[in-house]
Amino acid sequence: MTTTKKNGIGRFGAKGRAAEHEDLVALPFADFARRVADLLSRMGYEDVRLVGRATGGGRNGEGGYDLLCFIRQGAVRRKVIVLLKQFGRNAWVYQRMVDELRGVALRDGADEAILITSGPISPVVEICEGPGRILPRVRRIDGERLRRLLAANGPQSGVSTNSPTVPPRIPSPASGGRGSRYRWSLGGAAASGETSVTVTLTVRS
Repeated sequence: MTTTKKNGIGRFGAKGRAAEHEDLVALPFADFARRVADLLSRMGYEDVRLVGRATGGGRNGEGGYDLLCFIRQGAVRRKVIVLLKQFGRNAWVYQRMVDELRGVALRDGADEAILITSGPISPVVEICEGPGRILPRVRRIDGERLRRLLAANGPQSGVSTNSPTVPPRIPSPASGGRGSRYRWSLGGAAASGETSVTVTLTVRS
């Protein structure tokens, strides 16, 4: 992959990562939450919806989490709650936050919880938690991993463009004779993760 370099450091170097982090932190919290919700949808989570606060410093509307979604494991549909932390590079997530989120998951009957931060997570958390050692499981996604996931999942780093879908122009029957067939596609390219549907129209009169 070719990247534009400035002072010897490309977009994916230290300066690029810092700029991407600042972009996330500068977003209004509601936009940050929508960006993460869109990412989770692209990763296979279902019915992702915002249920919490409108600002980063506000109270969680559901008493401890910001997003609610579901994930399928075979025939089982598991409830997942998500806590968001729009943190700077020097604001760490510590074990207490993980423990509190696990308590909320137990209280609300969630099968799993995810803590997503734009900042770093203390290494102590990884040592204490281990690989799913304590239930319900609390997955942790730090800022660096969040940026990688956004870059890998969908256009504009996983953010829905919210552009209105432009319906295909239906050709006029006058432009073709009886029995003429027209084909066009709906939806985006397969690479974007969207479904492409081909429609065929046959003019019979």
